[in-house]
Amino acid sequence: MLRIGRLFFILLGLLLCFSMIKPVFCAEREETMEKTMEKAAQSEITEGMNQGDFAMLLIKELGAQGLLPAAATTQDGFALMEKLGVVPPGGWDENGKINKEQLCYMLNLSGEKCEAASFDELLERLKKRLAEILWNMGIRGVSPPVPHVISPATLGEGIS
Repeated sequence: MLRIGRLFFILLGLLLCFSMIKPVFCAEREETMEKTMEKAAQSEITEGMNQGDFAMLLIKELGAQGLLPAAATTQDGFALMEKLGVVPPGGWDENGKINKEQLCYMLNLSGEKCEAASFDELLERLKKRLAEILWNMGIRGVSPPVPHVISPATLGEGIS
């Protein structure tokens, strides 16, 4: 009977101890989750971000980090982008800002085609082009390019 009493008080003490620790642990976990969410929000490609972040995030989004050395620097990212044929006018600059005109240059678009597209549309085009290049190189960690389907209805287009 005495053992059961001691066991009861030990369990009661542990329960009391855990009830005090849990709120502290949960608060720390919530802070960590908030920081992770903030980083995720900051890791989105946007117009006006610096070219270094742009290149590294683009490589990450394409799943091509394996082509970079361990502990890759921004310069390593620039070198990879250059190998893939993607260079903004004037070359890469860690502190330079990325904009719509630079994406048009990288995609070899000009005039109305460039002006009509938004930054996000141009970014998606660039991602597709790079995914196709990586796929053709045998890098299979990226989504394959969507094949162009020719339907009977489109065969006669452009013929007069």
